[in-house]
Amino acid sequence: MAESARELMRRGTRLIAQSGVDSSSAALDSRRLLEHFCKITKTDMVLNPSVTPKPETDAQYIRACQRRADGEPLQYIIGSWEFMGLEFEVNPSVLIPRADTETLVNYILNKHAVCEKTKLRILDICCGSGCIGIALKHFMPQSDIVLADISDSALNVAQKNARLHKADVTVVKADLLLGYENCFQDGEFDIIVSNPPYIKSTDMDFLQREVLHEPRIALDGGEDGMKFYRALALLWEGALKPHGEMILEAGYDTARGIYSLFAECGYSEITTRRDLGGIVRLVAAKRGSGYENNN
Repeated sequence: MAESARELMRRGTRLIAQSGVDSSSAALDSRRLLEHFCKITKTDMVLNPSVTPKPETDAQYIRACQRRADGEPLQYIIGSWEFMGLEFEVNPSVLIPRADTETLVNYILNKHAVCEKTKLRILDICCGSGCIGIALKHFMPQSDIVLADISDSALNVAQKNARLHKADVTVVKADLLLGYENCFQDGEFDIIVSNPPYIKSTDMDFLQREVLHEPRIALDGGEDGMKFYRALALLWEGALKPHGEMILEAGYDTARGIYSLFAECGYSEITTRRDLGGIVRLVAAKRGSGYENNN
């Protein structure tokens, strides 16, 4: 007799939990995988406790649970994840969108009193899946959005996500470390936003096993985690319009360094924002001279 969905999910939960994932997380992952591969929801199981998956999806589900038990992130197994209420395709060539990064998008939306007439030219560099720029295009449809990354595979994902959301954005291959001159004009952007690599190279081998599945190129920020921030502050200021703003995601231990870097480089109106966990997740500053603390 075939297993019911409820029995199958219990088996999947045990499989994931045996790998060291805590029981509550294992149960949530198991349920999400069941919904994805077997198309059976929690509501379905409540309404019909004996509901049974199709045999072929049964096998797909158990294989997915084994992948999760082996440390592969749930998001890569499913192939998509939510960001700002939108679903984005993800695979191991791009970072998984995280709620912390929504801090950057919300900062821009709140600051510019979003309406249909809001029109800015915004560069999302190190765009990965394109989640920041595409979300901004979704909520600010009149704005011109450019997505840039050095990785061809990441740009392919970004282009797929742009098509998925019918977002009319420009996708450009660009090396952040070489500066803007080969790709863009002086004073082209109102905003440059970025979630660059910021993990110290010496910390890379000690990350959670799930994070180690994500692309190293999108994580490794050099010896002190500041390599890409320095390049952004020094080599990309000229791509901003006068008083244009650079908005950067910060790691748990990089915010102070970014703040000091902006000050040393002569940016003005340096601002920080905390994420929902209370960590300073964003440091922003405007092109121009001066030093102002807007914490």
